[in-house]
Amino acid sequence: MIETYVIGWGLNRNWWLIDHFRVDAPDGRRVDHQFVWDEQEFFRKKVYIHETGVEMKVSVFFHDTGGHYADSVYNFVRGKYAEGYIATKGSNVYGSPLISPMSRNNKGKIPLHMIGTDTAKRTIFGRFKAKKAGEDGYFHLPDWCTDEMCEQFLSEKLSKKKAKNA
Repeated sequence: MIETYVIGWGLNRNWWLIDHFRVDAPDGRRVDHQFVWDEQEFFRKKVYIHETGVEMKVSVFFHDTGGHYADSVYNFVRGKYAEGYIATKGSNVYGSPLISPMSRNNKGKIPLHMIGTDTAKRTIFGRFKAKKAGEDGYFHLPDWCTDEMCEQFLSEKLSKKKAKNA
């Protein structure tokens, strides 16, 4: 299963959960099955209507290359960087930037951005402290957002570990 969240950004770093979808591989097949990638393409091109009537599309689509299906992700995003298909991988280096500059120094030789996982966790957890709409970093959740979905946003733990060579 591949799970995707569509997030919109606004003034004062306010963010909105706009859409959520899960794609399961058919008949128990691997999640790198072509059907899964076709569904990702469909959702990537979906048009959303803002309350002002403006049509909006997803401008950037991050794909995690960590895990068992890195080669499939590399193949899916290859040649699509300019279209907003961004391959990512979590960095285990403490204090890494939220998103690193693009590099092709990877197994797939594709444009890839490292995500500073500890920086991402601190940023997300910090934004969940905003209590009212309009406040810096407020996360607007729709009525259809389930407890399970909220738990996924907060399931990671930020912890400090002492380096072995320290």
